[in-house]
Amino acid sequence: RIPGREAVSGIVARAGGIAGINASYFAPSGDILGVTQMNGQTVGTTYYTRSAFGLRKDGTPVFGKISYDGMVTMGGVSVSVAGVDCERGADSLVIYNRAYGASTGTNEYGREYIVRGGRVTDIRQNDSPIPADGVVLSVHGTVADELAGVQVGDPVSIEENLGGGWQGMDFIIGCGPRLVANGRVNVTVDEEDFPADIRIGRAPRSAVGITKDGRYLLAVVDGRQSHSVGLTLTDWARRRAGCAEPRRRRLVRPRRERRGPELSVGRPGAPRRRRPGPRREVRHWQQLTFRNRECTGLDEYAIMETNSIFPILFDS
Repeated sequence: RIPGREAVSGIVARAGGIAGINASYFAPSGDILGVTQMNGQTVGTTYYTRSAFGLRKDGTPVFGKISYDGMVTMGGVSVSVAGVDCERGADSLVIYNRAYGASTGTNEYGREYIVRGGRVTDIRQNDSPIPADGVVLSVHGTVADELAGVQVGDPVSIEENLGGGWQGMDFIIGCGPRLVANGRVNVTVDEEDFPADIRIGRAPRSAVGITKDGRYLLAVVDGRQSHSVGLTLTDWARRRAGCAEPRRRRLVRPRRERRGPELSVGRPGAPRRRRPGPRREVRHWQQLTFRNRECTGLDEYAIMETNSIFPILFDS
């Protein structure tokens, strides 16, 4: 279900994965902010052209820029799609599919067309049930006026264009910016028009990448904490591009050590004993590798920054 939020650990456990990290950006409601597809179905969009990571049905990975352009035609009228599985705005059309939940959750200031089998099967005002085998087209304002003549039984056509190279995908996660391309630092944060809180300064970061020989890499660094202030995007990219040395052959997690200076305590003239002083936490961040192989041969290494919910999962 798209709206709502859940800890990454909970999602990984529920999905039966062996590893997972944060992925798409998301709104406070949980709506995905980025062009995203699951099992070939669009479940998130954005106004921006940004980087994305995808998998074809045969498992081939794709990195590149992606954008969303949708068009709905019914009752002889064509209307642009403002978004998919997101909050409906003024004077717009939004598509809701079953990934969003059981109903649209919209207010009474619009109109909704339930579509099954390529035709309008019902027309309601708001909070319509979303069919498992169809979609709900929710409209408001001027768009609702344009489609006022649509009736039950009218044919419906929905076209989606994601740009070259993205058609027929099984899985797409819109994230960004791009950090590394062909083994070199290539941070695309400015051209992808990211806001200052992502673009500037140190912050928690997560990334997904792939090596020349097709091995996936997931990496995470903590931030905004006393033990870790995070990294800038450029530093993050440099660390990932520099992963050319062999690493340990097992999947590792951040290792914690607690230690502190020893303090002498006791009264004058008495035997002195020693006890640990205040403890402080030291974290050791190590490159994540999978399939029990080493992180080598990264001449054509591609990596992308990810963030927020909708984890990238590796199952067993």
